[in-house]
Amino acid sequence: MRVITSHYETDPARLLRLQNVVKNKRVDIGSHTKTHATVSDDAGRTDVITDIDQITDEIAGSKELLESWFPENDVITFAAPNNTMSAAGYEIV
Repeated sequence: MRVITSHYETDPARLLRLQNVVKNKRVDIGSHTKTHATVSDDAGRTDVITDIDQITDEIAGSKELLESWFPENDVITFAAPNNTMSAAGYEIV
């Protein structure tokens, strides 16, 4: 299961449901960035983030949040939004 963390940060009931699913169904949790931001080297795209601090927050920040919400689970997978990733993003992952 890939999780966009911003969908859960502001909705405690939604987070609790997800925590129960993980606990009871034994699914694996993988990161999918905090806000579904596109991290791409594609110069033709206008919706990408390129700032290294923002990229780090999207990728590493998402993993940190997930691990704080699910301390019994290791978050070891990542799926890039829109199936695209920049070289800087790969370095962080």
